[in-house]
Amino acid sequence: MSNYTFIGDPLSESSVSINNGIRLADFGVHLLADSEEPALPQTRDKTLVIPGRHGEYNFGSYFDARQLNLSCGFNNQATLADAQQLIRELNTMLLDEYGRPKEVELVYDYEPDKLYKATLSGVVPVNRISRAGTFVLPLKASDPFAYSRIYADEIVWGSDVVTFEYNYLLGHDGLGGAIDITSPKAFIITVDGYNVKPKFEIEGSATSLNISANGNTIALPPFNNETWKIDCENYTAVRNGVNVFGDLSFGEFVLYSGENQVSIGGNGINIKMRVKFRDKYM
Repeated sequence: MSNYTFIGDPLSESSVSINNGIRLADFGVHLLADSEEPALPQTRDKTLVIPGRHGEYNFGSYFDARQLNLSCGFNNQATLADAQQLIRELNTMLLDEYGRPKEVELVYDYEPDKLYKATLSGVVPVNRISRAGTFVLPLKASDPFAYSRIYADEIVWGSDVVTFEYNYLLGHDGLGGAIDITSPKAFIITVDGYNVKPKFEIEGSATSLNISANGNTIALPPFNNETWKIDCENYTAVRNGVNVFGDLSFGEFVLYSGENQVSIGGNGINIKMRVKFRDKYM
């Protein structure tokens, strides 16, 4: 490690991107082969041991945060001051305007369709070799899942973002943007990866409106030329910018992995609706 020297084309090496495609390799920081990306995070097991009995009772498990340790190196800089400036520029990418670690979106070159939401967590000692150096960048994804880089309603042909490198789109039925609804109807939403709780963005009018899927229903009261934002993950509902969660009949609205039939019912319907979620993976 102490003799590290990068030789090659940054465009062809494996790297990671931070926040909107800033590749570390293009920035002058190179990802080394001994970087750690665990297949799964540490489990947090819920068990109970009863004295006088063999084994234990298992009440299920959850995952802890995912630790992503990026082993990095940078080549000889013109001066020691240039080497220090490169490190400070990297710091700027990881810290907010108050100098505190901020959440960044981390994308590996070999999986360009997925991102982790991670934060710097730990010390970053730099092993300086003349005007070059190596270091381990410790990042923690408090939410251990990886997510699709785009929302399901953004999957459209001709997109400037979606490319044929996006493996998760093979066989994925995107929603293609906002859905115009003027009468009761049903449509299929495909979820790739694990179950998700979607967001609904609605604008327009309805005397009554029900959204149903997988045995769960969201019932909205009458509204006229108004906007709604309903977040099933965080249990929030906003009507024209005002929190009105208590006004809704709201349950555990889940879209399962695979195909889901979503039914829209009600009267006097004239709305545009977006169903927003990122596919999630472990």
